[in-house]
Amino acid sequence: MELLIKLMLISVIRVLTVFLEQAIKPQIRKVIT
Repeated sequence: MELLIKLMLISVIRVLTVFLEQAIKPQIRKVIT
């Protein structure tokens, strides 16, 4: 059970990081230009 929970957490964290990158990158580009 613990292994499944860890795998689920890892997958959720990966999805969140990708989502955050897509949300933050455009703002960073606006600040740079």
